[in-house]
Amino acid sequence: MEHGSRRLDDVVAAASDLLRTGRVEEAFASFREVLGRDPHHLEARRGVARSLLRLGDLGAARDHYLQLLEGSPDDVEGLTGLGIVALKSGVPEVAIDRLRAAQRVRPGHTSSAVKLSEALVAVGRSDESLEVLMCARRRHPDSSRLRVALARLHLSRASPELAEQELVALGAMPRGDRSETYAAARAWMELGRHDRAIPLLEALLEAEGVRRDDAAEVGMLEALLALRQWERALAFAETAAPRALRSIGTALPGPRAERVPALIHQYWEPGDMPDEYRVRSEEWGRRNPECVHRVWSASEAEALLADLSGDAQRAFRSLRHPAMRSDLFRYAVLLRHGGVYLDANLTAALPLHLTVLATPGFHATAGKNSVGRPLERMSIRNDFIASPPEHPIVLAALMTSVRNVLDRSAPNLISLAGPPVLSEAFRAVVRGGERGAGTLHVWETLRAQCLRGSLPRPAGQDESHWTRLSFEAGFVEG
Repeated sequence: MEHGSRRLDDVVAAASDLLRTGRVEEAFASFREVLGRDPHHLEARRGVARSLLRLGDLGAARDHYLQLLEGSPDDVEGLTGLGIVALKSGVPEVAIDRLRAAQRVRPGHTSSAVKLSEALVAVGRSDESLEVLMCARRRHPDSSRLRVALARLHLSRASPELAEQELVALGAMPRGDRSETYAAARAWMELGRHDRAIPLLEALLEAEGVRRDDAAEVGMLEALLALRQWERALAFAETAAPRALRSIGTALPGPRAERVPALIHQYWEPGDMPDEYRVRSEEWGRRNPECVHRVWSASEAEALLADLSGDAQRAFRSLRHPAMRSDLFRYAVLLRHGGVYLDANLTAALPLHLTVLATPGFHATAGKNSVGRPLERMSIRNDFIASPPEHPIVLAALMTSVRNVLDRSAPNLISLAGPPVLSEAFRAVVRGGERGAGTLHVWETLRAQCLRGSLPRPAGQDESHWTRLSFEAGFVEG
């Protein structure tokens, strides 16, 4: 019997190693097998609970943690696990109670201290959060997990110098698990030190026997793009895509979604593009040789709008600022021709054949603070749009924009034809389940950086930006 128990312990130890390296499903199967042979094996039950937590099955994880506490009400892992379940379920007050109980049983316990810190931050008790981590630090001065947690907390408290001190003290590589290494990489990226994040992300991606890590792949792309290492980013994307280049998508009733034509549209007036914009524009053509790239002038844009309707042409003529006219034009050109419309201040990063040209349907990028919202409540940016021709979203956006401009019925200039109009057209199609809309894709802000990198506007342009104009100043009289 003792020999059999040792063999089960060996299986549990091997499963724990699998869990540490991210092979969660394999670990779960091994833990469950041991628990099936010995229902009282505590380490196997802890392993099952941890695996379920990683797999996102919070209800089943809670049940296993409760069973741990039935046998031992002071089981620290059971208390900590229930706290984590509560935190992930959006009830931080319950999490705080469970995690404080774990701290009372084992003061300074690292896992419960880190999660208690997160729960306290979630309810706005940042000072208490810092106190919890510092108390744990006094008991475990060499804990890399506590250093990473402190770095993240200092960042949330707008103390980047203290955050950097903690990260520097970690050395080249944290000594903890994969999640700890990834958290350290993200903290370096928040500090703008993408060069320090890359070795950590490389370690995650190069570890033997570990399944592909989507989060690390996206992080690597983001870091390479932030450093403007375009060729290296392109080479990496060839192996990472499409797993790291995912969008939130929804399929609506109707025929099979059409592909986006290999057309790139931009707009510029008056005259020729300045050099800093021209270089960016030409880069789109160079990175996407399969696409026809066209920069439209004001007269060409007006002719296209006139061909669509007299009202569309009148609306275009009545707008004073080039950026306002470009808002109206982008819906018109996508309605007529389809393709990809992008603003002139965007710099090409990854080839479009890896992203929007590879996936049929309508594509846009999520607005600020929209990631994680339901599609019907999302705000959509309009600086990067990809669409088949005659798509109902761009048709609705164009019709609303023309009406807003002719009636001068909007709370501000940007709401005439800008992102708010595209957002409402998008949400209306989602809510109505409109036939013919096909598949809608919203690229998250993080993933959108894999689509393109945006460089700052030229010096002085912010001060004269058109959104600073009064409402009436946005129109041409007569």
